[in-house]
Amino acid sequence: MSPPRRTGRTRPIALALSAVVLAITVTSEPAGADRAARLVALSETEIQTVALAARQREASQRTQASLQAQQRHQAQQARRIHALAAAKARAQRRAANAQAAARALAAQQAPAADRTARATAGVRRTESAVQRGQRVLASLHYGWQTLGYRFEFLPSRAGYLGLTIPRQKLVQIYVRGSQSDLVLAHSIAHELGHVLDLTRGSGAKRAQYLSIRTLSQRLTWYGCSGCTDYQTPAGDWAEVFAYWLAGPGDFRSQLAAAPASGQLAALGPLFRL
Repeated sequence: MSPPRRTGRTRPIALALSAVVLAITVTSEPAGADRAARLVALSETEIQTVALAARQREASQRTQASLQAQQRHQAQQARRIHALAAAKARAQRRAANAQAAARALAAQQAPAADRTARATAGVRRTESAVQRGQRVLASLHYGWQTLGYRFEFLPSRAGYLGLTIPRQKLVQIYVRGSQSDLVLAHSIAHELGHVLDLTRGSGAKRAQYLSIRTLSQRLTWYGCSGCTDYQTPAGDWAEVFAYWLAGPGDFRSQLAAAPASGQLAALGPLFRL
C-alpha cells in the first residue's frame, strides 16, 4: 500500500496562520512600548515630587531652626538685661545706704555747740522775751490792732507756745530761749489766726475754708479749752494762716497737709483784713 499523499491545501493554511501570528506580534509591540514610556514618565514625576517635598522639609527645618536660634538669642539678651538692671539697682541701694550711713555718722560727730547754734538761729541773746516777741510780731506786717486784741510775751511755759483768751481779748506768747525767730513768728501768727477767726469769722467763711481745704463739713470746729488744737479745723485754720502770713517752715496741723500755692491763693480773701 502506497503512503497517503498531501493535498495542495496544507501549505496555504500554514502560511495564513503564520501571517496572523506575525500580525499579532507586530501590533502588540507598540502598545507595550507606550506603557513602558508611561511608566517611566510616572516614575520621573514621582521622583520629582518626592525630591521637592524633601527640599521643602529641609527648608522648613532650616527656618524652624533659625527661629529657635533667634528665640534663644533673644532670651539670653533678656536675661543679660535683667541681670544688669538688678546689679544696677543693688549698686544704687548700696550707694544710698552708704550715703545715709555717712550722714548719720556726720550728725553723730557734729559738735553739740554747732547743733545748738543751728537750732537757735536768729535768736538774739541780749533781748528779753518781751523785746523778742514785739520785734517778731512787728516783722509780720499785719494790722492785728484793728482786731481789738493785745499781746503779752512771757517766759517759756511747759507744754504751751501760745494761748488766746477771748474773754480778756488777750494773746499770750511763751517765748523760749532756744526758739528760733521763725518758730516764734509761726507761734505768734498761729494765735493771730485764732483772733481773726474769733473776730471776723462766720459759719459761711468756715464752710468755705473747709471746702477749700477739702475737709469734712461735719467736723467740730473747736476742740476743748486749753487743749492742743492741731487736730481740729480751728487749729488747722490757725496753722494755715500762720503758713500764709509767716511763710513755710513750721507747719504743725495734724488734720491735713500744708497748703499748696493754689490753696493759699484761694484762702487769701479769708485771711486779709
